[in-house]
Amino acid sequence: MKQKLWDHQLRARELKREALRKYGSTVCVSPCGSGKGTMIADDAIGAVSKGHTVQISVYRRILVEQIAERLQLNGIRYSVQMPDLPDKPWAIRDQHADVIVSSRDTMAAILRNGGEVRRSDLHIIDECHGFETLGYQTINKAVQPRWLLGYTATPVRPDGMGLSNRVFKSMVEAAKIEELIEKGMIVPVEVYVPVKTAKRRRSGLKISANGDPIQQWMSHAYGLRTVTFCSNIAESKMVRSEFVANGIAAEHVDANTPREEREAIFTRLLLRETLVVCNVGIADVGWDFPALECVQLLTKCGSPIAYWQKTGRVARNYLDEQKSRGVLLDHSAAMAEHGWPNLSPLWELSDREPIQKRQQERFGESAPSDAKPIICNKCGRGSIGLRNCPCGNPLFRDSQEKPETAGENLSLIGDAAEFAVGKKNYQKEWTNILYMAANHPTGSKSFAWAASIFKNKFHDWPEKFSVTPTVPFDERKRSIVEVYPQFMRRREAV
Repeated sequence: MKQKLWDHQLRARELKREALRKYGSTVCVSPCGSGKGTMIADDAIGAVSKGHTVQISVYRRILVEQIAERLQLNGIRYSVQMPDLPDKPWAIRDQHADVIVSSRDTMAAILRNGGEVRRSDLHIIDECHGFETLGYQTINKAVQPRWLLGYTATPVRPDGMGLSNRVFKSMVEAAKIEELIEKGMIVPVEVYVPVKTAKRRRSGLKISANGDPIQQWMSHAYGLRTVTFCSNIAESKMVRSEFVANGIAAEHVDANTPREEREAIFTRLLLRETLVVCNVGIADVGWDFPALECVQLLTKCGSPIAYWQKTGRVARNYLDEQKSRGVLLDHSAAMAEHGWPNLSPLWELSDREPIQKRQQERFGESAPSDAKPIICNKCGRGSIGLRNCPCGNPLFRDSQEKPETAGENLSLIGDAAEFAVGKKNYQKEWTNILYMAANHPTGSKSFAWAASIFKNKFHDWPEKFSVTPTVPFDERKRSIVEVYPQFMRRREAV
């Protein structure tokens, strides 16, 4: 069974092959949700068809399984290097295989213990932005490949400089984020930021995270499966406790959490038995959880790698529930430094300047005026390309207030704001809010409570959007379950 490729994957295939023939090494920029596993398997299949051997080194164990399954479906002779090989159809050991698939940790352990690594013609490296920092340099030296092909969504070093020509001689982009959104492979992300903090960050001033994590989550992401990124383990545990104290099912994971327990926590998140998982750096690079609906950033994300890898988790589409959007609660306004999640960054291979500078020039003070968000002085919302804010207030670029950030809340901002107001399925959102309100941990909430949540999202009351069911204004204080008891049961959004 030959795997089918999207047009952007076919286009990238030709660009990669041309670059490898010409330069011997290349980086393939593969945004989250672009089908990296499929492309890696396709690269290996193509190399084997020409009589070459392949070593695939990936960052996480789950990708070993995904690639092995694809190779198996296509009749490729492969071998999985894994110390505790599970009893599954894809888990095959074959010393004469054309393709070897292994995780970075397995390869590093083999070399550390004095073992040998087979030389291969083509070495494919996952998350190659960590070539120097994640140990891939040592692995590649042992493999001694003729061709080197790297994959990453973030082709920069931690300081934002390009990977340059010291290792990779060229770069190709598999797809733009905008293209993947248009195809439905990923979903648009609504960004909520403290807009005055965003101004300070864009100006290079010191900032700190703003907005109460619990209050802002309740206002903008209530009921959504959420991963909260914190600065350290102590903060993660504290935030988890605050969520629990407010009646929200929340858990904490860190590097010391056993694998079985970690998997159980994320299974509960999938089933909505848990709504928030707090962590430091567990659910970012290489973590695949399409059902995720919200990412909450309580950490500064000074590195573009940290920002794009974390925000990319929520953009993956989840067809089982017809996911239509992701939500980013950006408490430290990292977006102001690194860019919009719905627009591909200006990646470059050279290390002449950091990506942050190009992104700030694109949206910052030196950008053309029509490319910068205007902050509404009435509601605090930011918009691009609008003469009037969705709240009705006229927008003037020369009437911005001086930033004061203490106790600042988060506001929907930028091109995502236009998406939310102009294209949102309001009925689906209203139904979901009613369900969540009726099943609140502290008891069924009133219609007034649910209507306030809706108004926070869309800046007007539900009745304006002709959603159902609603009640007369003088009955809004009644419990939802009292009027519509069917919302006590799980109900599919319409």
